[in-house]
Amino acid sequence: MESTGMKDSDISPTSATLNSRCRALRVALGKEPADYVLRGGRILNVFSGKWEEREVAVAGELIASTGKELKAADYFNLERTLLVPGFIDAHIHLESTHLWLDEISRLMLEHGVTTVVADPHEMANVRGLEGVMAMIEAAREVALDVCFMVPSCVPASEYESPGAEFDFAQMKLLLREPDVIGVAEMMNYPGVLREDQGIWNKLGLSTHIDGHIQGATEECLQAYVAAGIRTDHESAAAGEAREKIARGMFLFIREGSAARNLQAILPVIDAFTWRRAAFCTDDLSALDLLEQGSIDNSVRKAVEKGISLEQALTMASWNAAQAHGLENLGAIAPGYIADILVLEPDTLTVKAVLKRGKPVVRDGKFKGECRPVRIPRNLLKTVHFPFLAESSLRIPYHKKVRAIGLTDGEILTSVEMASPVNWQGSSEADPRGDLLKAVVVERHGKSGKIGLGFVRGLGLEKGAMASTVAHDAHNLVIVGANDSDMIVAARKLADMGGGQILVSEGKVLASLALPVAGLMTDSRVEDVAKSANQLKQKARELGACLTDPFATLSFLALSVLPKLRLTTKGLLDVEQWKIVDIGGR
Repeated sequence: MESTGMKDSDISPTSATLNSRCRALRVALGKEPADYVLRGGRILNVFSGKWEEREVAVAGELIASTGKELKAADYFNLERTLLVPGFIDAHIHLESTHLWLDEISRLMLEHGVTTVVADPHEMANVRGLEGVMAMIEAAREVALDVCFMVPSCVPASEYESPGAEFDFAQMKLLLREPDVIGVAEMMNYPGVLREDQGIWNKLGLSTHIDGHIQGATEECLQAYVAAGIRTDHESAAAGEAREKIARGMFLFIREGSAARNLQAILPVIDAFTWRRAAFCTDDLSALDLLEQGSIDNSVRKAVEKGISLEQALTMASWNAAQAHGLENLGAIAPGYIADILVLEPDTLTVKAVLKRGKPVVRDGKFKGECRPVRIPRNLLKTVHFPFLAESSLRIPYHKKVRAIGLTDGEILTSVEMASPVNWQGSSEADPRGDLLKAVVVERHGKSGKIGLGFVRGLGLEKGAMASTVAHDAHNLVIVGANDSDMIVAARKLADMGGGQILVSEGKVLASLALPVAGLMTDSRVEDVAKSANQLKQKARELGACLTDPFATLSFLALSVLPKLRLTTKGLLDVEQWKIVDIGGR
């Protein structure tokens, strides 16, 4: 039988999955041998929280039984190892890795991540339904299981200028796909609370809806949960995280590249709350994935901070599966999908991975089938903006200006009052005072509008940096110490077809080409990581003080996060929900 969707997934029973279960039953009864048996490792039982000295019999893609002296056609001796369920990333934007699906699959599996729950709203903002379907179809060709959530806020708000919109009809159509399990993060929480009919129509499409709310009052949080939204990954402080669990939400603890919240939130985890928490990365760069890992990194950090090994591993697997209704994932038990990790006990490094019963990682390296996944032509050549001159960036002089305050490791911003340089009646950057000019240019070939403002906290002393990775509309974002370098950065980036670039004195110091929707590339992770590392190093040489300046820059234009943002429509005060003057008053 030719399969469609998630590789004969047990999410909905088919004749293929029923046959698999029948075979597992026969193996469990000893009527026929298993394909192979795993011996010698200690098995984590996520239901009891105990380690078991048992064997694991695998039949096809399922676990048939966990017993002793099991019969099989083959045996694997795994002494002095831990056998745990495959890790699940509870919320990720795959586009933020900048990698295409085949390379993402390989890297994730090497780090023990066997399933991800992906929100493709980055691609949706650039290429709409056709872009999302391209990602879904590509995901069906790789070993990693990708469960998609339907983008719910494209555009994220009326202040965004995306390349495409994702409306109710398109969401409804996408929810018919077998790979799609629910509605993605509902960022427009003001619309939820205002009972906006368009938002409520979207909420009615599914009973499984991811949340996205930060800094809300208790009354607003309770109303948001009452609307049927049950998960959230936006907590940056322990008090807020604790309140969300107390009001019935499932907490996704985020440890990504732009936002690292694990250390701040872990104090919330105790004997009661740990069953209501899982791990996610949200936005994870290729460099961090290569050097630090994914959910495996979160597990190691959690254990270092005092969470028990059993709890951390269960949060990384079973809890995430339960939060998303993935009933056949997250456990080493009869009838469950055979997604099994072999871990080194002392370091918790991934030695081997079984994906749906097939060995795909040995000695920490991917050994499964890895053929290139084609990139559709309609995802290329997506950068189109009007000619920019220095006059395009002119801001009339103000004695004081509102500047967007950036904080390392955070995606929230503050409102800073600063004094710009007065140059012939124009407000200009003052690098010595850590004040840089910021520009957001509509790059999808539509309005061509330009938003102008200032930022503080980046630390750049000269030059300019630019990116077409700019949540959520992914317009062109430029920040710089002078207009001429900003113009050069924009023009060079257009020639590259999108990506990230650093320019000083008219010369390109480092760049990363992302020709796939201006977000991704088919290059190997090592090449992407090398370019990303050069961007970070060169930015530091120019004075940038943030851990990952391009990751922070990518959130400069996101209109749904407090407090101050810059969009193509101007400087947005998110708390007042209106465009405000650059000049401070």
